[in-house]
Amino acid sequence: MSPARARALLGLLVTLCTQSPLLSGSKPLPPRNVKLTSVDKGLKVTWDPPSELDGQPVDSYSIGYGKSMKSLRFVTVDKDRRSELLEDVEPGVLHFLKMSAENKDGMSKPVYRAETPGGVCLSVCVDRDMHVSL
Repeated sequence: MSPARARALLGLLVTLCTQSPLLSGSKPLPPRNVKLTSVDKGLKVTWDPPSELDGQPVDSYSIGYGKSMKSLRFVTVDKDRRSELLEDVEPGVLHFLKMSAENKDGMSKPVYRAETPGGVCLSVCVDRDMHVSL
């Protein structure tokens, strides 16, 4: 084999190995069935873990919440938890939620929800550009 062909083959092998999810790390999939509900003490977030067959292991969950998508407060929740109570919210004011699964390789794509504590339930979708639709 010529040196040029050997270098090309080695370059291809290195490229394939570094892009393989088995050899390089992979971010987890997002949590499933994320629900944000108003309760007496604030807002309750519930979720199911990502499907174990489809994604990488989850080390923790990141939950961001607040009255604006630009000023979210974040809490980190253990991987074995399936709910979190957010008590420091203002009743009657719409609050936004941004939730992701995390592992050593990064964060999943976020899941967005919105709810008004002590008020009317509102279902919204928030896209990547922070455009809100009801």
